[in-house]
Amino acid sequence: MCGIAGYCHFNQAPLDHHILLNMKNALAVRGPDDSGVYQDESVGLVHTRLSIIDIHSGPQPMTNEDDSIFVILNGEIYNFQELREDLWNKGHTFRTQTDTEVLVHGYEEYGISFIEQLNGMFSAAIWDRKKKVFYLFRDRSGIKPLYFSECRGGLVFGSEMKSLLQHPDIQTVVQPEAVISYLSFRYSIGEQTFFQGIHKLPPGVFLKMDETGITKEAYWQYPLPSDGIDRGEHYYQKALFELLQDSVQKQMMSDVPVGAFLSGGVDSTSIVAFMSKYANDDIHCFSTSFEEKGFSEESYAKLAADQYNVKLHSHRMSEEEYFQLLPEVVKRRDHPLSIPHEVAFYRMSQEAKKHVTVVLCGEGADELFAGYGRVFRSPADWRKILLLQKSRKLSPMLSRLLFDPSFQQQLHQFIHLEDEMDHYKRRYAWFTAGEKGQLLDHQAASFDSSNSHMDQFIAQCFQKMEGQSYENKLLYLFQQIHLPNLLDRLDIMTMSHGLEARVPFLDHRIIQFVNDMPFKYKLPYKGLPSRLQAFFQSSLKTSEVQDIPKYMLKKTMEQTVDKRILYRRKMGFPVPVYHWMSKRMGEIEEKLLDEQSFATELFQRKPLEQFLRNDPNQKNKNGADQKVWMLYNLELWHDHYIKSARLPLPSGR
Repeated sequence: MCGIAGYCHFNQAPLDHHILLNMKNALAVRGPDDSGVYQDESVGLVHTRLSIIDIHSGPQPMTNEDDSIFVILNGEIYNFQELREDLWNKGHTFRTQTDTEVLVHGYEEYGISFIEQLNGMFSAAIWDRKKKVFYLFRDRSGIKPLYFSECRGGLVFGSEMKSLLQHPDIQTVVQPEAVISYLSFRYSIGEQTFFQGIHKLPPGVFLKMDETGITKEAYWQYPLPSDGIDRGEHYYQKALFELLQDSVQKQMMSDVPVGAFLSGGVDSTSIVAFMSKYANDDIHCFSTSFEEKGFSEESYAKLAADQYNVKLHSHRMSEEEYFQLLPEVVKRRDHPLSIPHEVAFYRMSQEAKKHVTVVLCGEGADELFAGYGRVFRSPADWRKILLLQKSRKLSPMLSRLLFDPSFQQQLHQFIHLEDEMDHYKRRYAWFTAGEKGQLLDHQAASFDSSNSHMDQFIAQCFQKMEGQSYENKLLYLFQQIHLPNLLDRLDIMTMSHGLEARVPFLDHRIIQFVNDMPFKYKLPYKGLPSRLQAFFQSSLKTSEVQDIPKYMLKKTMEQTVDKRILYRRKMGFPVPVYHWMSKRMGEIEEKLLDEQSFATELFQRKPLEQFLRNDPNQKNKNGADQKVWMLYNLELWHDHYIKSARLPLPSGR
């Protein structure tokens, strides 16, 4: 795990070497063990190294024997030993034991198509000096970040946006569509970032640049969830167990200590269960807890730690520590935080680094196995809306006769929606269309349209999934929208402390296998009585009461993981930030309503004042606390990156 950055351009003077050094220094915390710089007439490459494999050799950029091919890599290639053996048999010689060198000789042997053979998490660059061809590429799920920008007829890239911002041609200008996307989904969807001109390289894609220009091509298509051939529950349990076991074993590959994040939920506990089979040394695991009642999973983490005889380190986070760290974490993230627990993740990673250099994590399981029960059960709500739409005159009476009173209001709010996409955008937007319409000023509101990058990206997802069930469409949407956000969060929070995070559930073989599995094995009802009762209730009331989220994963791990962990209600790393905010609303309101604030530039002042000063007893009911937290993060990001462009970063710890 490392940091990479650089540029490529043809027929221009080389970039000032000091700019390259600034790009490297911006990534110093990602690679505290070593660094390297290469520059010629066309490219500049920088690398900061966190040594994991063959820690005493393998400096990057890495080259072949005649220095015609240069490679920089961020990440790990888990099958590099098999690939190395194949290349050795074909006559290639190796100078190190690193996985990076496999990319050098793999490209020599097979060209860029070699990346199709890789099993790992990676973002990398290859410079073919003889052919004058430059490549950027990223792993299939986008576990490792990679950003790029086109400027002066060339290309600038990096593992973090702060490295690109060191380039003099890249300006810190807000991308307004990304802000609208954040208000809707807490994240900048698709290739867009919060900075105009800076883009994410999509997962499973390679970018090629030569003297004719820049092209992008997908080398792997994310498999679409579908209800294909039903091979039976026993088949899926056996095959899934073997795949997970193999993935965890592969991802324990390391020459430095390996631990795990352990919440005591089914995902992290399953990983620790497999790790305990293969570890030669003590396994160190890490969790975060809170004093506030109902916000700690510590007892379950201890239960798992005792079962697998691992050492659990639990950090108890206070309100004071959380808000003290919040601005620092926003600076590290490069864009506003999406989820309150990112601060806790940051602090937990800092603690983990005291004991290990690599951690295994459970990210991806919820998006593959339908772990968000209230989300993936919501298509049942849409079908009830369709039922009422067929007889609109009778819908008030039918609603009263059939459905719980608490559900009736939601049904009638959504009765005019046109299709599944409309329902999705209305159901899962944080700031509703009505709230955005009331709050946004005229100029900002003009970016909230059906032609926006966000809406086009969502429409493309629905088009790709045409003909599939709404449940499978939601799985795909969360894999394409929510999961990238979680992976970005995981990367930056861990790498801020020189800690590598690996995600066994996102082995591409597991993704393919699970997305081919019928949905009924992911979120089944508990039985016919539960299915009948669920008809009269909303998905919020049904979830985890009438159904079993992540059913196949839980059944697969029943002989290995304590059932008290497998079948407990999902908590999802809760942080009591909304409880804490009530004490700080005065200072938050003052910051957001300041005449120089970004919020007063983005929103109309009077509606913003009304929104912030809403009855505090009503805030939790309509999610306003969460939205105020989002606006506060947006303001902190704007303060650092826009108002005070290119501020020096806090020194790495």
